[in-house]
Amino acid sequence: MTPTRHCVAAGQLLTLPARAGQLARCASGVLWLTAGDGDVVLRPGDSYPVPADGPLLVEAADQGVLLLETPNAHASRRPRPLRYPGLGRGAVWVLG
Repeated sequence: MTPTRHCVAAGQLLTLPARAGQLARCASGVLWLTAGDGDVVLRPGDSYPVPADGPLLVEAADQGVLLLETPNAHASRRPRPLRYPGLGRGAVWVLG
């Protein structure tokens, strides 16, 4: 899924609805995030997994850009074994 892009001005406080499992990624600037019971400071290239559903507070030390990504459900799936009886006892194919 395409991330949502949020531009945050210096000193601006932004409140975003967030869901557990989303990934907050700093594209530029220095961002202070508050989610759940904790705070984290992100610099360009840093990311933070949102721990719980609820508001995500974002403040920028200088102008910054936050990307909020929702993981693709199919990308995180592990391949599961497929049993094919025609290959004999115990044969397993893994499709991914």
